[in-house]
Amino acid sequence: MSSLRKRRLQTSLHFWRNQHRKRYRSINSKRCIGCKNCVVACPFGAIEIIKTVEINKDGYPRKIASKCDLCQGVAESPQCIRVCPTEALSLVTEDILIGNLRQKRIDSLNA
Repeated sequence: MSSLRKRRLQTSLHFWRNQHRKRYRSINSKRCIGCKNCVVACPFGAIEIIKTVEINKDGYPRKIASKCDLCQGVAESPQCIRVCPTEALSLVTEDILIGNLRQKRIDSLNA
């Protein structure tokens, strides 16, 4: 996994499980029309459009937005972190993200 992708996933995981607010952001699949506006607007790439088993009036599968919910309700969550063979994924706090950003800026100045 590339370091950019790892950083994006770390950031997106942190974003969706904000430690200060203790709230999860979720998508109401009954109201979603699959317009993709949220996919374009999300700076973390954490939302994607998926096909459902429902069939629209036009005969095509219904498409809705889907995002990572950090395996909410699963005992050992999130599963992606648990099963990653290279331990490339991690759930980080805002302080760690800020520290990483600060270190990268220092490294770029020293380069």
